[in-house]
Amino acid sequence: MEKKIEQNKIEELKAMLSGSKKILITSHARPDGDAVGSSLAWYSYLKNEGHNVSAVVPDAFPDFFNWMESSADILKADAEGTKVQQLMVEADIIFCLDYNDPVRFGSLGNKILSVNAKKVLIDHHLNPVEFSDIEFSYPQYAATAEIIFDILTGLNAKVSKGMAEAMYTGIMTDTGSFRFPSTTAHTHNIISSLISAGAIHNEIYDLVYDNYSLDRMKFVGHCLLNKLEVFAEHHFAVIKVDKDELAQFNHQPGDSEGIVNEALAIKGVSVAALFTERENMIRISFRSKGNFSVKEIAQEHFGGGGHQNAAGGKSTDTLEKAVQKFIELMPQYSKNINA
Repeated sequence: MEKKIEQNKIEELKAMLSGSKKILITSHARPDGDAVGSSLAWYSYLKNEGHNVSAVVPDAFPDFFNWMESSADILKADAEGTKVQQLMVEADIIFCLDYNDPVRFGSLGNKILSVNAKKVLIDHHLNPVEFSDIEFSYPQYAATAEIIFDILTGLNAKVSKGMAEAMYTGIMTDTGSFRFPSTTAHTHNIISSLISAGAIHNEIYDLVYDNYSLDRMKFVGHCLLNKLEVFAEHHFAVIKVDKDELAQFNHQPGDSEGIVNEALAIKGVSVAALFTERENMIRISFRSKGNFSVKEIAQEHFGGGGHQNAAGGKSTDTLEKAVQKFIELMPQYSKNINA
């Protein structure tokens, strides 16, 4: 079924954007392809419309997104906090892309709530916090970049090659290269339009997925050879990595991307989790196949959330305790796995 953005919301957005505005585009911490791609496509559109636009993410995104048009224009709040706070104060409109709660913007999340700017949420995650003046919240979409495309269509906007590449990247990465169940006929219709607008699908794939460092490839090998544990009886697998191992392989933003999915390629494994030790907490990525939802595990036990087949969480326990908690939880959930 073709998805539609309500026309009344499009008209409300048009009215908000009338005249030249100071605009700040924000996205979530540890930005992924959808966060960066959605932000850049929307950034290009607004700049072309004559607005004074800045885009910011809380921290660095992976180097393999640097090829996208205007990626160098994106500010990093952790490095340029004073400038970002000033932009927030001066903004007429703040767009909140690919997150459902200001806390996902990091340490400046509360600042979004306190400034006078109008707020517009554009996101595909479940259960958004009510804080925005206009809310484009559609969990049925596979990626925020899909929503951006449909909003642009509703605005009768011309999609440039650079915008098409950015949105293609967002959709490709958030659908696991169109493998996840969230991928729909509408997804492919959008992709067709983006290719017609100039996105070259094989080149984009190569730039994102065939552009890793040697350290990263060795890190992946280490995780699969030495750190992967499979619990065949309950159809799940765990990978755990400590701080010393991250340092050993010169870990950079994005280097852990996709590793948890490798465990799902094992016959009989329907749920996988990657536990990564950071300075002040353990970060966890959950993935699943089929109808089994990892969102509830992340939300109820690890202070996180996400989607049915892809979720994230965190823990302030030690790495060993956090992993053991998950291992002990899984037998009660495994009866719902159709392996």
